[in-house]
Amino acid sequence: MLFVGPEFIALVKTIREQIPSVRTIITTEANELCQPIHDRMPVILAPENYGRWLDVGRDDPADLLRPYTSNQMRAYPISTRVNSPDNDDVAILEPLAIEWAAPKSPV
Repeated sequence: MLFVGPEFIALVKTIREQIPSVRTIITTEANELCQPIHDRMPVILAPENYGRWLDVGRDDPADLLRPYTSNQMRAYPISTRVNSPDNDDVAILEPLAIEWAAPKSPV
């Protein structure tokens, strides 16, 4: 039987606090929906590809680094409040009530 005591937990916690957490947003060229907004977009993985992306023992997942399908996305204007990390609430994602011609999504 293996017992992990509080000393080990404290050590792991200390190590985690000292190693900065690193995150990366991988981008690719924009799909048809995003092109009017920007020439790049984040890579979005379809749920059926999560396992392949996370399993380092499988084949190279580089072919997953492509634009996501436009017809499974939507675009609408939101508040510029999204530009500040101080505004950490879901209200910033609410569509603005303004006239806006959304890019056409291919059907």
